[in-house]
Amino acid sequence: MADIVDLQMIPVMCSVVVGVEDVSKTVDLVEEKLNHKLTGRRCYGVSTEDEKGLHYRACIAIQEGDDPSSLGLTPSEIPGGKYAKDRIRPWDYRRDVPKLVSRFEAMSKEYEADKTRPSVEFYRRHDDLVLYLPIK
Repeated sequence: MADIVDLQMIPVMCSVVVGVEDVSKTVDLVEEKLNHKLTGRRCYGVSTEDEKGLHYRACIAIQEGDDPSSLGLTPSEIPGGKYAKDRIRPWDYRRDVPKLVSRFEAMSKEYEADKTRPSVEFYRRHDDLVLYLPIK
């Protein structure tokens, strides 16, 4: 059973891709823009869906002094509100990506998803992934 949490809005800078084929390239692009200096940064994957398909944003929380436009990243925000929270720990990107869909589906069966806000992956550590499903 997922926990219910109330997230505050999170200002982020992102790279966006439509579809799931290039998700790893999008994540790599953000890492390159930050010269692979992610230590101490909060990293997110943000997913929405519309008539064009799945939109995935690889995002980094904005810190004081960050200038997204000089990095070639798009400023955005992760909306606040109520979210169902689950965790995959230990997490391994190569092995556990298929678990993302099934975990979000399981949460959607338990809670009514709010399709006006994105689903969020918070990469807490290299081996600890937190999932947030927006709920009504």
